[in-house]
Amino acid sequence: MKRIIVIVSISSLCFGIAGCASTAINEQPMYGGLEKSKEIQKKDQGFIDWAVKEFGTREKASKDAADRGWQSYHNNDLSTAMKRFNQAWLLDSSNAQAYWGFGIIVGIRAAENHPEENLNESIKFLQMAYDKDPANARIMADLAHSHTKKGYFLKWKHKIGDEDEFSKAQLIFANAAKIAPADPTINGLWSILYFYKEDYIRAKEKLDTAIAAGYKPEPLYVKDLNKKLKNLSGAK
Repeated sequence: MKRIIVIVSISSLCFGIAGCASTAINEQPMYGGLEKSKEIQKKDQGFIDWAVKEFGTREKASKDAADRGWQSYHNNDLSTAMKRFNQAWLLDSSNAQAYWGFGIIVGIRAAENHPEENLNESIKFLQMAYDKDPANARIMADLAHSHTKKGYFLKWKHKIGDEDEFSKAQLIFANAAKIAPADPTINGLWSILYFYKEDYIRAKEKLDTAIAAGYKPEPLYVKDLNKKLKNLSGAK
């Protein structure tokens, strides 16, 4: 999969407290789960009919919508990406790519507002994606990363449950590595888990392994990790 998860740097990561304006329905996963009016249902059916005529089947149309969603995601247009993933879900509710997209975008939103709620939603959708595509190591890595971010949030807020989230992430990363041991993104995200657990030596080991395999980490993360290692060395 050509998609690469966006990693927020350690130094710049913060969680907003105040919520923002309510997001439009078509920019919420599964259209917010709200019951649609007959008028909207009619429009949805019209879209489905057009897509089937254009692509041959709902499944093929759903794949195209998801591909367009990832394209928008890579162009940092998360609004359009969510709309495309919603279309992919509308066309084929079994498409793991749609749930994967939901989970990634909602996880990114957690850095801006409603962190715990959005991280829980991110984990929920990524788990759904994994359930539909259990051999996909990248989905597993992203699921583990959302558990990692939730663990960090709980730790930052001095709330219980952080170690439990970190343990879940550790297990999922280990299983993902068994499926795709050479995947650099898995080790890159795994490094962040160790950073949050304050195990900076292992964080560096995982990051070095990822970089050797072609992974390009965010410079600020590398700077933060090296600073922690330098402080650790100076304390000895």
